[in-house]
Amino acid sequence: MVGKQYEDIAVRFLETNRFRILGRNYRIRGGEIDIIAQRGKRDIYFIEVRHRGKGSFARAFESITQKKKETIIKTALFFIKEKRLPDNMCYHFSVVDVGDREIEDVLWDAFTIEDTNWAYFL
Repeated sequence: MVGKQYEDIAVRFLETNRFRILGRNYRIRGGEIDIIAQRGKRDIYFIEVRHRGKGSFARAFESITQKKKETIIKTALFFIKEKRLPDNMCYHFSVVDVGDREIEDVLWDAFTIEDTNWAYFL
């Protein structure tokens, strides 16, 4: 399977769990977010989809470096500004681990803006 197919599995999972998909593969120069979803009125989720091959003992979250976190957050901040989202929104940075055909694990609040140098942009 290729990345898009893993993302499709993640999107189906999210939609089944009452998330509304706001965007897929949102790109800026130097960054991309796999899925952006909303649940309820105030919660926006920026989701990184990861696939760990058979035989891998590490969790998907463990494969995300500090640089990758910063890139995701920088990209999310561009999205927030571009869409002019209100100040009262809650932003979540999550990781969905997709196996060969199903969701293996979800870490809903894998990291926060405060984990990076980008926090002062909010």
